[in-house]
Amino acid sequence: GVFELDTSLFLPPPGIIIVDNEDPGFRIFEEQLLFSRSLEKRKYSKHSPPLPRWALFIDRESYGDVVRSFYCKGAGGGKAKLEWSASIQEGGMYELFVYYQWALNDPVWFANQPLHHYTFHHGEVKDDIFLEPKGIERNVTIRYADGGEEKAKAESFSYWIPVGKYVLAPGDVKLVLHDNGLAAGQMLYADAVKWVKV
Repeated sequence: GVFELDTSLFLPPPGIIIVDNEDPGFRIFEEQLLFSRSLEKRKYSKHSPPLPRWALFIDRESYGDVVRSFYCKGAGGGKAKLEWSASIQEGGMYELFVYYQWALNDPVWFANQPLHHYTFHHGEVKDDIFLEPKGIERNVTIRYADGGEEKAKAESFSYWIPVGKYVLAPGDVKLVLHDNGLAAGQMLYADAVKWVKV
């Protein structure tokens, strides 16, 4: 038979906000241009050598409800960035996660993963987050706007990497991934971001 389903069944549980690279809260800034993200203009492909511009790829291990995709980019020059934005409805303590694959089925990429530099904007505060993949380890350094610093290491095989806990007030927040510091052959990876109320 045919049954009607409540669309809320497909939403994250209460207290969890997820923004994927396929969602309206995700934007690409490149050479001062805000690129269109319409589905009609997107072209998905499999992995390729690092590209000088943000490119969209599909992979079964990527995050996604309908399309499992991610963005990647090589040849960093500090002229491009990605942004995930969300609206915090209920203030409190939130843990922030980024979705990061382990190897993308590419041993060359796995051995040459770059430092990912993020900035987390919440209220008037800007905290810098540095995710350094090394093999199966994920070293995270958070440099808070008040001068404090925190270091952590994720060694599990979870794709969701914790990158800090933050006290957030209701309002808009955003996480920005910067394009800088890439060596030849390295590739930045961007997929989904999650805020979990704790």
